[in-house]
Amino acid sequence: MKEHFKPKSLLFYGTMITTVVILFRITSAYGEANLKAPPNLNGRYISTEAPPGCPASTRLTLDMQQSGIYVNGILRLEDSSSELTTSSREMSAQERPTLTGQWKQPQIVLSGETDAFVVCQANSASDASSLVNIQGQIQLSNDQFLESTFTGQLTLDGTPWQFTAQRQTRDFQPEH
Repeated sequence: MKEHFKPKSLLFYGTMITTVVILFRITSAYGEANLKAPPNLNGRYISTEAPPGCPASTRLTLDMQQSGIYVNGILRLEDSSSELTTSSREMSAQERPTLTGQWKQPQIVLSGETDAFVVCQANSASDASSLVNIQGQIQLSNDQFLESTFTGQLTLDGTPWQFTAQRQTRDFQPEH
């Protein structure tokens, strides 16, 4: 009868198993200490003031979606007294983000075209989309689902506007 397990093969397999376990522990310890997921920036941000040339009751809303460092968004202008602004309306599946950009902590840069400003006096003569660039930073609250503040500069066709927007708080309930 042949010997299936020789001392040399037991030593080899024991060494390999021990090496794999040690490497797994080192990798796990490094990941727990140094690798963190970026904070969740997804949500709806509503400006605290009306954009220049727009009615005083108008607010800029930015619906932002994030995937790692990549950010997409849709700009809208909405009446601050309407229920639409205070509802939990999010970017729907059929709406395509018109702004794209990146988040390089702490800076967010978005750019693209939007027709949101057509209703404003400054752009009322034009029915075409306007080029928009947004640069800013988000101050996250301790609880990422509470209010956070986006402070930035929106450049519309070369005209800058400094703004502050609050993340809309909403009740997180599963949809049925």
